[in-house]
Amino acid sequence: VIAPNNNISSLSVVYDRSEGSRKSTAAVVRSGSTSPFIEFLDISCNPLGTVPLCLLLATKLQRIQLSNCQIMSLEMKTSPESTMVFPFAGTQIFPDLMHVDLSDNPLRTSALEKVLRTMSQNHLGATLQSLNLKNCILQSIPVGFFGQMPNLCEVNLAQTDITALPSDICDAQSLRVINCYACDQLCEIPLSWIDLEFLTHFNVENTRVQLPPPQYGTNLSGPQLALAKRLCQQLREAWFFESTFLQLDCLHLEEVPESWLYHISLQNQEIQAFTVHSNCLTSLPRSLSRLSLSLRGLILSGSDTSSKYKNYSLAEILSH
Repeated sequence: VIAPNNNISSLSVVYDRSEGSRKSTAAVVRSGSTSPFIEFLDISCNPLGTVPLCLLLATKLQRIQLSNCQIMSLEMKTSPESTMVFPFAGTQIFPDLMHVDLSDNPLRTSALEKVLRTMSQNHLGATLQSLNLKNCILQSIPVGFFGQMPNLCEVNLAQTDITALPSDICDAQSLRVINCYACDQLCEIPLSWIDLEFLTHFNVENTRVQLPPPQYGTNLSGPQLALAKRLCQQLREAWFFESTFLQLDCLHLEEVPESWLYHISLQNQEIQAFTVHSNCLTSLPRSLSRLSLSLRGLILSGSDTSSKYKNYSLAEILSH
């Protein structure tokens, strides 16, 4: 980090736990120079406060870890009159940057909005493959953010304060992993997520989101993720075509998520017939009563649930 002529490609800067060592290490990183040959740089857990300007010399940088550096802003003041926004200061500076770890920093939504403006103006973000924003103080992801990252494969938003994922998340067509673990304010996932062709892992565990099927939990991968996509596709088609007939066809569905019918009621969609084909459906969702004004028919097949309700009228079922 100090000697710019050292031909090294990987470097980690660590500090002693004592307060004096922490301060001195941070001062060295802030004031030092970075080798132009650096490809991987880990300066996590140093109380930097800002992104160090010495990174501008690391033109071959591919991976940077700035976790827990007390960074609140991504602006790099290069002179009294001008600033650059990390990590998208310019393609001529970081042409090969693929992995950025900014986790455990007090970054807010406004910091990401500045990044987005820079990306939009300069058509940047094409090389980025992974972005870690875990435990940052984010309340939302700006619309258009994911659309600027065509090669983004993994995004970690765990333990942030986001309330929703933007509808254009499907524009990041290379996404394989979305981690929203323990985002306890997260309550809305756009149905466009099912258009992510290469998605293999979707974690909304310990959030307010209900992804189908509920019995598999909310940390989905493999066949469970494929099943969730299929069921959400059926729901989206009902919304898109403003259908009065909603059919959920899944032999292994034990429970219809409450959030599904709740969102349909918010759309003011008049569902007149609701059909569920399942061999293991155990109960009907309480939110079914929200459709009481329009619902005229309820069909249950392939489960013991149908026999459970066969002696009740539709009005009685909806009232319970």
